Amino acid sequence: MQILGLFILVALICYANAVDDHEDNLESPYILQSESLPDDINFMPTLGNGYLGFTLFGDSIFVNGLYNGKGGLSHRARIQNFGNISVFPVENGKPFTKESYKLDLYNGIFERKQSNSEIETTIRTYPHRFYNRAIINEIFVQRMNNTSENLQSSKLRIDMQPGPPSEDFNQLGRTSDMVFCLQTKEVENADFQISKRHVCVAMNNLPEYVELSSNETSLYLRIVVTIGETSMLAERELNNILNSSRENLLQSHSKQWNDFWKQFHIDLDGNLELSRTINAGIFYIASSLPSHEFNHISGPYFGLSPTGLGRGNLEDDYLGHNFWDTEIWMLPAVTQFSPKWTRDLLDYRFRMLGTAFDHANNTGYDGARFPWESAFTGAEVTNPCCPEVALNEFHITADIAFAVRHYLIVTNDTQWFEIKGCLLSHYIAQFWISRVSWNEQTNQYDIRDVMGPDEDHENVTNNAFTNVVVQHALRFIDEIKTICGTYPSFVAKCLNIANKLRIPYDSELDYHPQYDGYTPNIGIKQADAVLLSYPMLYPMNISTLSNNLRIYENVTRPTGPAMTWSMHAIGHLDESDHVKAKELFEKGYKNYVREPFKVWSEVIKEEKGAANFITGIGGLLQAVINGYGGIRFHIDRMEIKKPVVLPGTKSSIISGIKYQGSIFSIKLSSKPTLIVDSLKPGHKLSLIDEQGRVVSMSEGIEYLLETNVYVRAEKVIS
Repeated sequence: MQILGLFILVALICYANAVDDHEDNLESPYILQSESLPDDINFMPTLGNGYLGFTLFGDSIFVNGLYNGKGGLSHRARIQNFGNISVFPVENGKPFTKESYKLDLYNGIFERKQSNSEIETTIRTYPHRFYNRAIINEIFVQRMNNTSENLQSSKLRIDMQPGPPSEDFNQLGRTSDMVFCLQTKEVENADFQISKRHVCVAMNNLPEYVELSSNETSLYLRIVVTIGETSMLAERELNNILNSSRENLLQSHSKQWNDFWKQFHIDLDGNLELSRTINAGIFYIASSLPSHEFNHISGPYFGLSPTGLGRGNLEDDYLGHNFWDTEIWMLPAVTQFSPKWTRDLLDYRFRMLGTAFDHANNTGYDGARFPWESAFTGAEVTNPCCPEVALNEFHITADIAFAVRHYLIVTNDTQWFEIKGCLLSHYIAQFWISRVSWNEQTNQYDIRDVMGPDEDHENVTNNAFTNVVVQHALRFIDEIKTICGTYPSFVAKCLNIANKLRIPYDSELDYHPQYDGYTPNIGIKQADAVLLSYPMLYPMNISTLSNNLRIYENVTRPTGPAMTWSMHAIGHLDESDHVKAKELFEKGYKNYVREPFKVWSEVIKEEKGAANFITGIGGLLQAVINGYGGIRFHIDRMEIKKPVVLPGTKSSIISGIKYQGSIFSIKLSSKPTLIVDSLKPGHKLSLIDEQGRVVSMSEGIEYLLETNVYVRAEKVIS
């Protein structure tokens, strides 16, 4: 069988031992095991390493920042999945009678086992986390019975199923026996992209058959596909893997995942299914984020799209574009995984400032206006189906400032902020100054002709969420004036508009209308005004919060995305209605997670929508961390509302909470506690309760959380 290159290493060695205790323990919250596959291939696990990604058994590999297509037709460019490998008995051989599948979240590995009475085959598949341009397939063949005196040879057919040729590339030819190169067919935007993109794939020839001879008990094959921007990079990665031992290859990959889980994890006692759902969600988001310890620098990162790096050439996958999903839904959890990843995401926005200036200028405004959808160039790439979305979804420009603010609060990374954060924040504020309009009748500023998170209503005036997140963006200029050296006149202008910006409120019904003219009987797609209480932390009475939750729950589309119910759950926790919070927390994941690998759908069962919907995962994780965990970040403190036990659990621990360089664990139990795992050198932490009592915090000490508390961090002056 003639197939363009795959590297194969054949050795007569025994099957590998388990890489970690988690792999052997099938009751582990990090192991997802099944004897069958989902009916819909879209709900196979999507794996990645921040440089490349793919869906198992799918026909596509995608690479970070590699897009093809013009304007709104820009999409992740599909490379055939040369890593999609299967093993079958030869035509007259004994068929496999048993199959099983396992996703090991802790080590980032998928295994497929097949067996008959004579042999067992295992295919171990993973995108390498250190050699991050590589997809690895390791095939193990093991005799089931080694004591027989009449052992027969066993012949197996190896089949590659890369899918049809890609329509996104022109072939550039081979640069060696192992490497061929491709070129995308179209640039995204000729004003910002000078040339088409190149990518090279390295492999070696794949044999059609392998045979376990009568005097052999085991067989091992290593099948590798590498991808690089140049033939040299792809081939060098391949050679590095060729020269790596089996043990070192697996260890260098698993170490990256093991180290990640040590930095952040959520342990549950008493609810294995919820624990696996949470761990799988964390894994699927992290799979699309780049390793910060890898073999070769793989260039800048191009953002976290709603279905991750391993999908993105189809409309159902949002074409691999970046939305507000990144900053509002996923970034708060990502910051707790690793603040470096948040910096990667914000660096993407910073690199796109030039196109944001252009977008603002072309639409008649000052400063920087970020598009609703962006990809390689940062220009507007909203699908041609939906021009009203591109015209009206202005709030993303304030959402990015909200994310920049969140990053500064959590990390106090003033070095990054002085170079990039100040510019992002100031140009965004400049845009909003030019975007608001003064209303002589109300003596307030309006924001007209917008669409909020609820995409069922366009061209509205004073969308509640939009106006509140803009208020944050403008007030942030005052909060960072010392860091950024902002002119007092600009600060004053921002504060004046923020303080006079209309936030819709109905005093008679004591709730926030979604926009001017909204009435409580109007149906909506998803959470919008509900987002005022969290994540916006807009001050309101408990009665107002309760009315917002009740009114909008009754009119929200039942088939809408999961994040809505996660936000409702947080709201009900804030009003201490734990029964209602449990109902909506469970509604926010149970109907959206597909078995057996806990892959998320954008919509409830029986509906058609995006798969591997990591936006929904972001909502769930915020419900856990910021809802049940009670964590909220303010400009000068971390607030911890008294934690609440997660539904169906006896207790749980959220480990790896980052704040100002220190790291915490929070135990959610009948007696919730806060533990300082690591105190940033040269800093002091103070715990302040509702009565204003202050306790100086130390590493390793548990602090009982009987009431809401605040944690403040300050640098010790030597």
